Amino acid sequence: MYLEQRIEQLENVTVEHGKQIEMIAAGLATLTGTVNNGFEEIRRQFARIDDKFAEHDERFERIETKLAEHDARFDRIDQQFLQVHGVLTELVTLVKNKL
Repeated sequence: MYLEQRIEQLENVTVEHGKQIEMIAAGLATLTGTVNNGFEEIRRQFARIDDKFAEHDERFERIETKLAEHDARFDRIDQQFLQVHGVLTELVTLVKNKL
């Protein structure tokens, strides 16, 4: 009789362990799905961020190009001012010499 009770207890323990394993497996499957969904969302967000960085890089390149163009224009204006200054200096010298 003792062996039959012991076997029955072991069967009950085995059934309970099986239920617990099934619960753990279901919870793990749910958690895995949740984690995978979370990682997928993070990947999408990183892709959007990468796109935004690419857009900003393009804008910065355009701004840098425009700044370089403006620098070149200012250099030309500086040269013209120097030429005008030279001409004015010569004129002032000529006028002083005639007075």
